[in-house]
Amino acid sequence: MRINWQGKAQRAGTLGDQARERILLISQATEAFADEDSRMRYNVRLRKSTESGPQDEAQVDWLSRAWGYYFIGEDGAGAVAARKAREKDPDNAMVYVVSAWIKLRQEDVKQAKQDADEAFVLDELGEDTADVHHVRGAVLFNAGNYQKAVESFDRALAKASTDEKPEIYTRKAWALDRDGKLDDALDACLAGFEQGVEMTSTVGSLLADVTAGVVVRKCDDPNKPDASIKAYQGVLQRFESGFADSAAKTTLVTYVKEQIARQEKLRTRLKTIKDLESKQRQLAGERNPGSDSPGFPLLAIGAAAFGFMLTPAASFFAVIGLAAAIWAGYQIKQGMDWKAQKAAYEGAQHQLVDVEKRLERLKKDESLFEVPPLKKN
Repeated sequence: MRINWQGKAQRAGTLGDQARERILLISQATEAFADEDSRMRYNVRLRKSTESGPQDEAQVDWLSRAWGYYFIGEDGAGAVAARKAREKDPDNAMVYVVSAWIKLRQEDVKQAKQDADEAFVLDELGEDTADVHHVRGAVLFNAGNYQKAVESFDRALAKASTDEKPEIYTRKAWALDRDGKLDDALDACLAGFEQGVEMTSTVGSLLADVTAGVVVRKCDDPNKPDASIKAYQGVLQRFESGFADSAAKTTLVTYVKEQIARQEKLRTRLKTIKDLESKQRQLAGERNPGSDSPGFPLLAIGAAAFGFMLTPAASFFAVIGLAAAIWAGYQIKQGMDWKAQKAAYEGAQHQLVDVEKRLERLKKDESLFEVPPLKKN
């Protein structure tokens, strides 16, 4: 939170002064929240300070109070302070900005939009433009109007300080991702990292998560591992050369390399499945010769022997014997072929069972199709 307001503190004018005051407030709150007891004491002091009586209410900085409550997650009290800030200074765009953020966290998108619209209308001088368009983009995103949200984030980025930009780029990338514009979303993610500023753990973690999600949706197709590997390699090259070394960069580079390795394993598996399916078709096509095997040609052999024995008596017996011998040879060959086909068929059936079991195991195992979440240190 301190880093977010440090960005605002770089600005000139009223907002810069307010930001510097809020940095001090955040520092005090951080010290007060060392444990649960100190947190409770701080909350009690903060609430009691709002009950100082009507005569002091004009001097209360309700806008700072609203931000203070927002920072510590006391959205109910923050909403009350924001209402008092609006009553006290109804023409100040920032009182509607804080109110919109509080309502967003309370999931009251309709009221958040009304507050963001009020801030937009009141922001005539443009001093608070980054804040106004930032919250307006967040409201539009939550309302599902992703294109308009991106436009608001772009307007916020045009006025934001360097320290504020990573969070805005994160939200812009999120909106582009939801809108299906993955290339633009990845560009926004990289732009967030390329600011080269220290980010809060919340913003840094969210930006890394959004980036990983965009990369997977852009690159990963379990049915096309070659194309997926090529796409991941392109992203990896951008990560390795695109922004300064950091823990986030190391985490994302490692993650992309893991997805490349997963896709390579998936490619090997899909090739194995394809080969097994081809083998399955081949084995299933093996012809069954049937159960009736050709019998041994005893009659034909006997006829051949009888014909050859009577050949000296008459030459036509030789013809009969030769024909019978040929027929006997043919039947013997048929029997041998049947046995070979039967053996081949039975062997194919055994192999087919094994192939089908392997295919079933491979197709049931979806571990490589599941993209693991980003692991952060």
